[in-house]
Amino acid sequence: AGVGGHAAMPHLTIDPIVTASAIVMNLQSIVSRSISPLESGVCSITKLEAGDAFNVIPASVLMRGTIRALSTETLLSLRDRVQHIVETTAATYGA
Repeated sequence: AGVGGHAAMPHLTIDPIVTASAIVMNLQSIVSRSISPLESGVCSITKLEAGDAFNVIPASVLMRGTIRALSTETLLSLRDRVQHIVETTAATYGA
């Protein structure tokens, strides 16, 4: 979770949109760097929801997505990597 506030004072917030953006970018490396080229896997973020006003940094972002794989082992590996990346990226941004 972030800390919302007025967009004129971003230094007083923990911007969940910036954090979510970094998470999406970091998740893009999972398939290319964590899965064997001989395996098949997909990680997609398909929905982001945040805020209601153009001049307010929201307190939270809702992210939705999916992971897919042809084997249970790869699916579990993808799940673990997603969880690790989300948690560590959020911590990096103080969220």
